[in-house]
Amino acid sequence: MFESNKKILSVITIIMFSAFIGVNSATAAGEETPYFHHIIAKFYKGKTVTVIVGSGAGGGFGLNGRLVSNHIGKHIPGKPTVVVQFMRGGGGTKAANYVYNVSPKDGSVISMPISSIVENQLLRPKKIRFDATKFHWLGSITSLASVLSVWHTSPVKSLNEAKQKPIIMGATSPNSSWYRMIKLMNPLLGTKFKFVTGYKGSKGVDMAMERGEVHGRSLAWASVKAKRGHWLKDGKLIHFAQIGPYKLADLPNVPRFIDLAKTEKAKTMVRFLHMTGMIGRALHTPPNVPKDRVAALRAAFGATMKDASFVGDYAKRKLPLGPTSGQKLQAFIGKVVATPKSTINELKAALKGK
Repeated sequence: MFESNKKILSVITIIMFSAFIGVNSATAAGEETPYFHHIIAKFYKGKTVTVIVGSGAGGGFGLNGRLVSNHIGKHIPGKPTVVVQFMRGGGGTKAANYVYNVSPKDGSVISMPISSIVENQLLRPKKIRFDATKFHWLGSITSLASVLSVWHTSPVKSLNEAKQKPIIMGATSPNSSWYRMIKLMNPLLGTKFKFVTGYKGSKGVDMAMERGEVHGRSLAWASVKAKRGHWLKDGKLIHFAQIGPYKLADLPNVPRFIDLAKTEKAKTMVRFLHMTGMIGRALHTPPNVPKDRVAALRAAFGATMKDASFVGDYAKRKLPLGPTSGQKLQAFIGKVVATPKSTINELKAALKGK
């Protein structure tokens, strides 16, 4: 009788252990087993998830942050309420520092950072209080390509003319990748761009350009088409160069910055700044969020990218969709942060010039 009971207990132990391993394996892989879904739903039910956007509400990041927040909640187990908080400052550094150090680490906070925060970590580490490799990256909605454009009343009408005569470019901050891309043209291409920074978000720079305070700026092309389509229709912009990791099909006659760079060293510097475009409109959580909740949020992000109503909202606003998974984005950022220090120092030196 005793031996029989021992065998029964052994069988039960094996079954329970196997079930435990199965649940944890599924959780690690991000699969939503009923048990996994129940545990996550129990945490999120009745809660509020805050999406912190590292910009003002008026620009492309603000628009994308609102759109994804409108849809992702229904794909998170427990269907929490999702709200948006805008935290502009320091080219995205203020929000990244806050999310890394202050915000709850329980999965109730998601961030849409300014995509230059990884650049800032490497190029301007003094005010950085985060390590981008330790954020849990959920995925990117799309990569970004930008265009250096000037207002139609600008005294300079081409990139060649900009090598002879200075004009004023606007930007939110010297920490902005869009600022750096134009600034790098001075040492690499011989342009004479001057800068005015400190505007509140991309909308502030746009208004300054319309008022004639600045002559041009670098613009995320997708945002221009979505939010400033009337400028394009009315011929208000003159495009000098494309800036980003891929060529824009609808601007076939506008040259890419990287193709204008004359040496391999110069091209390496431009490629480094392309990483902001590769990160694009991404989402991440703070560090130290439990792995099962990270898996659930990554799954929710993936489901949102396939959600017909979400896709329809993007199509309606002529915004591009080209999702990257959280796992791929995490690996990419890890490689970027491992960029040789010599490359970083050369780029810093080039950006310090007039």
